[in-house]
Amino acid sequence: MKTSRTTLIAISLAYLAFVVYGSLVPLRFRPLPFEEAVASFRSIKYLNLGIASRADWVSNILLFVPLAFFTMGVLDGRGKARRIITSAAVMLVLVALSGAIEFTQLFFPPRTVSINDIIAESVGAAAGVVAWWIWGQRVLAWLEGGQRTRGHADIATRILWGYLAILFGYSLLPLDLTISPVEIFHKWRQGRMVLTPFAFLSKLDARGMYEVVSDVAVWVPVSLLLVASGRKDRRSAWIWAVGAASFLELLQVFVWTRVSDVNDVLAAIAGGGIGSWIGGVVFHKGQAVEAAPTERKSKQLSLVWGLGFVIWSAVLVAVFWYPYDFMVDRAFLRERIALLLGRVPFHAYYYGTEYRAITELLHRVAFFAPLGALAAAWIRRGPRSGVVDAVLCLIPCGLVALIVEGGRLFIPSKQPDTIDPVLEIAGALTGFWIARAVVGRQSVYRGSAVKTVSGEVEALPVDTVARRSRSGSSRPVGTGQLTMGQLVLLCGGPLVFWLVGSVAMSLSGVPYNVRKLFGGGHPVLTLFILCLALYWICGVPVWFRVWLARGSWLRVPAWVVLVMIHGAVCYTLLRLSVPVEMIHKIVGSPVLGWPWEWELLGRFLALFAIPSVLMTGALLPVPVGMGSVRNLPWRWFAVAAVLLPLSHWVVVIQADTDNLVELMAGGGTWFSSILLGGWLYVMFQTGTILAARVAGHWRVSLTAALVFVVFSIPLCYALLWAGTENDIYKYEKHFSALQFMLSPDREHYLGGGGLAARYSVVHLLAVGVICAAQLTVMKLLGIFQEKQQRIRPSQLKERA
Repeated sequence: MKTSRTTLIAISLAYLAFVVYGSLVPLRFRPLPFEEAVASFRSIKYLNLGIASRADWVSNILLFVPLAFFTMGVLDGRGKARRIITSAAVMLVLVALSGAIEFTQLFFPPRTVSINDIIAESVGAAAGVVAWWIWGQRVLAWLEGGQRTRGHADIATRILWGYLAILFGYSLLPLDLTISPVEIFHKWRQGRMVLTPFAFLSKLDARGMYEVVSDVAVWVPVSLLLVASGRKDRRSAWIWAVGAASFLELLQVFVWTRVSDVNDVLAAIAGGGIGSWIGGVVFHKGQAVEAAPTERKSKQLSLVWGLGFVIWSAVLVAVFWYPYDFMVDRAFLRERIALLLGRVPFHAYYYGTEYRAITELLHRVAFFAPLGALAAAWIRRGPRSGVVDAVLCLIPCGLVALIVEGGRLFIPSKQPDTIDPVLEIAGALTGFWIARAVVGRQSVYRGSAVKTVSGEVEALPVDTVARRSRSGSSRPVGTGQLTMGQLVLLCGGPLVFWLVGSVAMSLSGVPYNVRKLFGGGHPVLTLFILCLALYWICGVPVWFRVWLARGSWLRVPAWVVLVMIHGAVCYTLLRLSVPVEMIHKIVGSPVLGWPWEWELLGRFLALFAIPSVLMTGALLPVPVGMGSVRNLPWRWFAVAAVLLPLSHWVVVIQADTDNLVELMAGGGTWFSSILLGGWLYVMFQTGTILAARVAGHWRVSLTAALVFVVFSIPLCYALLWAGTENDIYKYEKHFSALQFMLSPDREHYLGGGGLAARYSVVHLLAVGVICAAQLTVMKLLGIFQEKQQRIRPSQLKERA
């Protein structure tokens, strides 16, 4: 890992310089007495910011996440003790760095100094440290593997994931997230949720055309790289590109300032089709090439790529010079040049939002990347080295960048920056490298030889051709792809839950507490989101159990973070589906005065940790997944012994309302919590055993599993009856907690056999939901394991 750690050192130093430099731009130093600066720094206050400033919080958090992550990669070593010490040291140093940056900003107006930035950056540092504990070794392995990679298919896959990460990250900026149904409703009323197809046709001017073409172009590389990686054929690549665009538009619903537009999906349909078509032409499954191209054909190819370079250069000039309001005046030009040379790099990016700065940066890199790719194809002639080709690419691309930025000096509405030509040349070199890596290397398609973009002919290994021919597919064997049947298996569970729930909600005997969940005015959507929530709650612990069985004890603290994420996603789904008053009835109304919904979220996470941990515990005996299970119970117990008592303290002892506590025996004692925990565990274990038996992971007869299900009903009923209050006086009536939860309304409380029968139905429905969700995840994990085992021998053979 020496090479990858060297890379991490370089990345860490570069990113540290970026953080410090970006925090002090525009570098206007103002002398200030040290004592006065210290006094001013001591008096900085916490700024109470609203929804418009959520992006500031998130940007400051994200600013320190990579810094902490890469710093951990540089300093981390073997041994748990050293890792813990390193984590504490990195946290202390980065918190001190954040404070030092804020203090230094006092000398560099107009920078704003606030304690909000220190808090946010400290949170980002902690998140970066945790991220290294979870994914650090994978990142090192990924960097090491990337430096050894020679085949273009693997390179295309890595570039694809990087491109998708940038695309999704940028499209969700400025990350002013919201899950409030009221805010989402206002967003729709304000026209930031467009559901009318082809609405852009009514305002299709020059800028509108640019936006449409850009929306189409951003999805071309997705399907193109999928085809280049050999993982998908053209049709599948197009489908996946459209699916990714649809998912992205769904995510943008929860970003306050972003526009969710169905026309973006239509643009992805066009862009994905273009990309898959180009992939089919350039990376055809083609027949063998008999001989190298003639000299005449080589010159024709060179002319085509050169013409493409010129055309794209003209496109860049047209885009960056718009709206062409030139002012040809010597005095104006001298003033602009003097102003430009007197500013530090990134000066123009400071004045504006973080979203605008990132947009301008990505525009320059993304628009010049195709120019570099065309240059790579144009100059790739003869046995020259990659360095020589890069220099030859740099000359014409640098000339185009200077022409573009030189013209912008004459346009008063533009704000040139000294860093712009550097970014544009960097984008061109990125496109040059991608084209050389993906297209200019050996291909992996059927046939004994293929033609690269440079016109060279390269032979395929015989065993590769043989394995492809036997498989009858143009895609590489054992790539772990998700087939349509597996996709239906994954998505079918929530749909089944939704259909069953729709039938159940039409019955008159549904408890009134359940009917209140659908009081938001959209019962169909509410029911579907609740089905997704159930699917998420019951299915994720299967992955927890598999994940805990692998790796070392370092996964134990990481599991605590994953449990919190598990609960946060569930909270998001509930906030999108049920009225917030129903969540208040369970966890209590906020009383601590915390901003936003942090108190409500914290109380919910404490409550949610109980079923999440218990459901994972119920999965411990199930032999699903790979890895050692010798220490698995102890790993689970280490977390359960901390989280479960802590959850009882938050949910019961520190409860601010009695809506939940009054239903527990004795007003919420430790013993009642243990009984209710036992009730949940037995119910979870029942659904798990049934799912494991059907999935083939549990060697027990189906009859025995069904007998266990039957006997779990009276056992769970007894635990629930003993753990809940049997005499509650409310609404001028006496009733038990079970009657309150299961009766159809407040006027007709069930009792005796009717109450037991109703609980039996509810219990069987709950077991069925647990079984269906976990069975789906178990099947998918089994499929993934199978493909991993099938890939490994071929990978080893190819590497050898």
